[in-house]
Formats: sequence, structure tokens, C-alpha cells
Amino acid sequence: MTGRLLVLAVLTIAAATGGAHANTLVVAVGGGGDFTAIQPALDAAQEGDTILVMPGTYIGEDNKNLDFEGTNVELRSMNGAAETIIDCGNDAPAFDIREDDAGPACIIDGFTLTNGDRFSGGLVYCIYSSPTFIDCVFTNSFGYYGGAVYLYDSEASFTACVFTGNTSEHGGAVQVERASPTFTDCEFTLNTSTGEAGAIDCIWEASPAFAGCTISDNSAGGDGGGIRCYDHSSPSLVDCDLTENSATAHGGGAYCDSTSAPTLTDCRFTGNAAHIGGGISCEGDSSPSLTNCVFADNTANPGGGGVYIDFSSPTFEDCSFLDNTVNQYGGGVYVYESSSTFTDCVFFRNYAIGRSTFGGGIYIDRAPVELTNCTFSDNGADQGGGVNLWQADPVLTNCIIAFSPSGSAVFCEAGTESPTFFCCDIFGNAGGDWVGCIADQSGISNNMSADPLFCDRPENDLTVDAASPCAEANSPSCGLVGALDVGCDSPVEAVSWGAIKAMFR
Repeated sequence: MTGRLLVLAVLTIAAATGGAHANTLVVAVGGGGDFTAIQPALDAAQEGDTILVMPGTYIGEDNKNLDFEGTNVELRSMNGAAETIIDCGNDAPAFDIREDDAGPACIIDGFTLTNGDRFSGGLVYCIYSSPTFIDCVFTNSFGYYGGAVYLYDSEASFTACVFTGNTSEHGGAVQVERASPTFTDCEFTLNTSTGEAGAIDCIWEASPAFAGCTISDNSAGGDGGGIRCYDHSSPSLVDCDLTENSATAHGGGAYCDSTSAPTLTDCRFTGNAAHIGGGISCEGDSSPSLTNCVFADNTANPGGGGVYIDFSSPTFEDCSFLDNTVNQYGGGVYVYESSSTFTDCVFFRNYAIGRSTFGGGIYIDRAPVELTNCTFSDNGADQGGGVNLWQADPVLTNCIIAFSPSGSAVFCEAGTESPTFFCCDIFGNAGGDWVGCIADQSGISNNMSADPLFCDRPENDLTVDAASPCAEANSPSCGLVGALDVGCDSPVEAVSWGAIKAMFR
């Protein structure tokens, strides 16, 4: 860069940062600036100064283990992360920030941080400090705890950052311990943990917040391919995608354990895989809350294609379970000895495949489950295409169970005594509707067997026609039956039982 252009760049940054008494210091690895390395510039900077870093690869002792020495400084690259690289040489982190060293006004903007190595936080070790990272890339680094970043008692923020290709024993990309950082519009991809948490590990009362983030193609040798929530942690995820993550053990997309209480809203779990709980596994007295989340195309072997629940109390509201598969138990959901509630949820085309399969939509094992205004359609298993019960007596209210291509609507194994149905419509299931242990509930408590008149099942539309017996206007004693309200008002031909049987020949 010519001297004239460099001066122009400095003036532009100074005008943007706007500090009347602040200085702009220039770092240029090839000379021509105030410094050729970053740490000397940090040492010289005063409160509120901006350090402008020219394009290049910064290596050596003065470009790693960087610290701000308690001064709030803006450290910005001139041309962004693609052209401004801090290479740690595989023997140190890029930043070592601790003991109130940096607050939110300390900004790191537009760098690629790579080849870091530290026991905790391969690229960033941050305790008791809360810096701001913007448009940074964290890659190809190792930390036993947190492959790229380790945060303790920190409110650091990360915006539009990418974490990729990092490895760890706990938290392939990030470990958050007793901290509440924020991650906005960040990507976590292709990170690996040989132990727990392929991308993100939340432990010991951690409460990070993730908004608009993508967590994809990460893997764990233990639990939590995408994210692990452990030991009283309570992360929040809003509008996040957890896609194609995998875990050798439990929780392909996410794993919750040890009284953790994550909150997930408008999140999508797609194509994740694990031994147990392809999408998410909730265990150890955890109590996650999930609202308007989608679980689609997740797989597990042998239990819980979409979700696995074990000694926990999650709540699901307005959630959808679509096209999940499992090799034996619970294509959509497997619940074991857990007080779980599902409200306004859809279970569509989930399957338990293989030999002796149980519970295409949901498998309930000794668990007091409540399902209210849920729709089950086109789920399949050898036993219980919609619902399979083992020593379980759930309560289903205002639910639809229809069109299972294999298995009865509900199958009760040994020890199931009194599952309870109110205002439910069970219709068109290949193995029978009101049969077996629920036969005596047909026609009582406003239960029925009538075509729900879905608007367009082949096109994945399970809203009901205005003429449906499940529509609120046609069901004065029960109100809306199923999860979805009226979505069409056109002639929909009711399907006869003879036609239903013909579909399965």
C-alpha cells in the first residue's frame, strides 16, 4: 500500500470510530506503518485508540498471546479476515485475555486466527473479561477444553464469526464455563471433539445465548455432536440450525444432562445422527424448553430418531417431528421414565425400521407423558405405528392418530393398564384404530374414528378442511382436535375404510 493510500485509510478509520482524542495506530507487517507487529501496538495504545492492521500474515512472539493490559482498544483489520491472518505456529493462543483485561469496548474485528494450541482455548483464552469479536474466523486449532475458544466468567460477544476445523477433548470449537457470552449470526462447522461436544460445550452454570447461528457437520466421540448442555447450564438458542452433526453416543444435534435447562426457540434439527437421540437427547434430570422447533431427517440406532428423553422433564410446544428414523424404538421420539409434555406438535412420516420395531411416532416407556392437540400421521412401525406404550399410561387429549402405513394406531405392551384418551380422532391406520388396550375408549369421552380431512397430505399439509370433524367449528364439545387449524375450504373427499385397506395391500 502506498503512503498516500495508507494515510487515507487511517483517516477513514479515525472518522468512523469518531473519538475526538483517540489515536489510530497502524500495524503493517512489511513496514510503512507505526509498528510491524500487533503486541507492541497494543502496548502503546491508550484508552479508546484504534489499531488498524494492514493485510498480511502475522507470526512470531509479538503476534500471539496478545493481551490488552486493561485498556479498551479497537483492534481492526483493514481488509477483513480473508487477508489478515494471525498464525500462532501451533504453540500458543492468539489472545490471552484475563482478569478484567478487556470489556465490551475492546473490539477485535476482521481477523483469521489459526494454528493455535493451548490446554484451554486453542486460540482465545478469556476469563473475567468480556471483549467483542466481529467477523473473525477461528480455525485449525486445538485446546483440550475448547478447541478454539475457552470462556470463564465472561460476557464476551461474537458476531458474524466462523469456527471451523478445530479439535478438542471437550468442545471442539468453544467451551463455556460459568459464563454468559453471546453468539450472533455465527457458524460452527467441521469441528471435532474426541470426547464430548463436537462444537460447543456449556458446563457449570453456563448461560450463553445463540441467535441466528448455524451448527453443522460437527462430530463428537462421546455425547453432543453439535452442542452439549451440562451441569446446571442454561443456554438459549433462537433461530438456529443444527444440521448434519453426529455423536458416537447420545445426542447427534444436542445433548442435555445433569439438571441443565436450555431454551430453544425457532430452531431446526436436520440430518443429525447418534446412537441414541439423533436430534437431541435429554437426560439426567434436565428440563429443556422447546418452542416452534423442527426435527427432520434425524437418525438413531436403536432409540429416538428425533428425540430421546431419559429421567428428564422437557416441554415441547408447536414442534414438528418429520421423517426421522430409528432402527428399533421411537422413530420420532423415545421417552423413558420422564414427565414430558407435547402441545400442538406434529408427528409426520417418522419410522421405526428393521426387525421388531416399536413406536413409529413415539415410544413411551414407563413415563407419565401428556400429549395435547397433537397430530400423528403416516408414522410406521411393526408395533404401534403412531404410539407404542410399555408400562406407560399417558394422557392424550384432542389428538389425531391417522394413516399409519404399518402397525396399529396405538400398541400396548405388557404392564400398560390405562392410557387415557379424550376428544381424540384415530382413523385409517393399517393395523387398526381403536384396537387392543384402547378398544374400550372408542366412542366415549368424545373420541371418534373419522377421516380428519387433511388439506393436502401428499404435499405435507396437515391443516384440516373446514368440513373436517376435527375443525373447531364442527367439534363444539372438544374444540380443535389435532395441532393444526383449518387451512382450506374446498371439497375434500372422505376416504372410506375399504380404500384405506387397499392402500396397504
